[in-house]
Amino acid sequence: MTRSRRKLRRCLLAVGCLFLLGGCGTVSLEPVLVREPRPEEIPVVIGVHYSTEFRTLVYRKTTGQRTLSAFAVGAASVRVFDEALSLLFKGAVQVPDRVPPAGRQSAVAGVIEPTITAVSYWVPQGGVSVNPVRARAEITYTLTLYSPQGLRLADWEVRGDGVDVADGAGVEISGAGSAVARSLEMAMREAAWNLVTHFRDAPGVPAWLAGQGVH
Repeated sequence: MTRSRRKLRRCLLAVGCLFLLGGCGTVSLEPVLVREPRPEEIPVVIGVHYSTEFRTLVYRKTTGQRTLSAFAVGAASVRVFDEALSLLFKGAVQVPDRVPPAGRQSAVAGVIEPTITAVSYWVPQGGVSVNPVRARAEITYTLTLYSPQGLRLADWEVRGDGVDVADGAGVEISGAGSAVARSLEMAMREAAWNLVTHFRDAPGVPAWLAGQGVH
């Protein structure tokens, strides 16, 4: 291969890599909740309040004025938290505010409000030209438990990590079904499972459970 052809090939590969990383639009995520081993059910109905900021959060990675990727982390978090809380409690219902309307306060034992406090992902230096591609993601949520009247009872964090490996130089790593998307889904799934498995031990939660007659 001549020097000029090698140079052209490198340029084409670079353009291809930028195209694959750039993507178009916001990518939806579909984390799958871990359900086994099934946790002991907490026999009360919990309310859950998702703020508009939580529901609509899109995680974007940028360089200069250019967006490399955009993932709908908030919408996916709503789905996986709904599933996790329904698995953990006798029932889980969304409420429009952290203090439910007066007529509905007696219907829930408390209200949980999650926030996304950190989310990030990494790919190897060299991006899609590295083979295999190993993408890693992390996400951290802060959860606040309120009484039905709005009294703050507990705050704690849950976090998750995800790693996905994709074989093949030039593989798409930032679009739907990509290594980055899968690593983010894994991180969200782990965080939701950590919520389910460690809820009873979270600071402030045992006292609240005792007040509900749950031991």
